[in-house]
Amino acid sequence: MDHRARARRNARLLFRAVRLLRNPKRMIEIFRYGTLPTRYRNLANEVRSLKPRFIVEVGVYRGDCSEMLIKEALKLGDAVDYWGFDLFAEAITDDVLVEERSLLPISIRDVEKRLGRPGATLHLVGGDTKETLAAADLPAPDLVFLDGGHLYETVRSDWENLERVLHPRSVVYFDDYLSGASLQHEPGGVNRVVDSLDTSEWQVDILPPINRYKRPYGFYATQFARVCRR
Repeated sequence: MDHRARARRNARLLFRAVRLLRNPKRMIEIFRYGTLPTRYRNLANEVRSLKPRFIVEVGVYRGDCSEMLIKEALKLGDAVDYWGFDLFAEAITDDVLVEERSLLPISIRDVEKRLGRPGATLHLVGGDTKETLAAADLPAPDLVFLDGGHLYETVRSDWENLERVLHPRSVVYFDDYLSGASLQHEPGGVNRVVDSLDTSEWQVDILPPINRYKRPYGFYATQFARVCRR
């Protein structure tokens, strides 16, 4: 890296640091939740309210959200049972990454190293969730976070396989409920599934904030959808 590139990088880092110093609330969020986007405040607040003992996450990626869920749950009790489903690095392919608009996950072993701590019982299941969720012997989860594949068929399958094991007070969070130009350029499977739910049976809330990410077509705009039984 030449001195000009180093100077530009240092200037960017300094600018970000100054912005953080002027925003104490964001500094607290980073201390508590790491660098997770601001919409994840909803999920952390849900854990503190729900006090879940059994958590299911579909789409573990690098374990960022998983770690937050487990840490927040352990603050409220002595133990948490966590199930994480993903293709993980062992099975994911370039075709799946492109088709499902997925992010490249790390290996099961690396996730175990990151998440392992006293009080946390980990069940990490690798493979296509259309098969692994259907075959899993899951007890009724308190909290479900769905952030796996984004094709309609994948999201629908994940929802149907989890719906059958929910208890009356289970809460399900769908990530990547899209708006704006995202709906014309992204799979939009989450929107189709969430929008098709029978609202006489399910309470559906589309939660602020919206996080936006620059894309060639404009902005990828995403937020959480919270679903529970009425």
